[in-house]
Amino acid sequence: MRIVDDALLAEFRAAWRCEVCGKPTPSGCDPMHCFSRGAGRLDIRQNLLAGCRSCHQANPDGRKLLAIVAKREGTTVEAIKALVYRLRRTRR
Repeated sequence: MRIVDDALLAEFRAAWRCEVCGKPTPSGCDPMHCFSRGAGRLDIRQNLLAGCRSCHQANPDGRKLLAIVAKREGTTVEAIKALVYRLRRTRR
């Protein structure tokens, strides 16, 4: 499945602080995907976080990113994985 949400990406770009390192980002953030876009583009809140350019280029561990998103969304890493895997299996 492919989900592209330009409005959601713009929301993450407009973030004023990196969700990974916590540093302020006056010029905006890069939307980071927990699960790579190469495996099927899923622009959903549970697969995205706002990252500074340094964190995005450093390519942090996906487990760390999932933990950050799970905390932000008030859910578990396992629930996010289940959602993403279910969406990946869905064909359009």
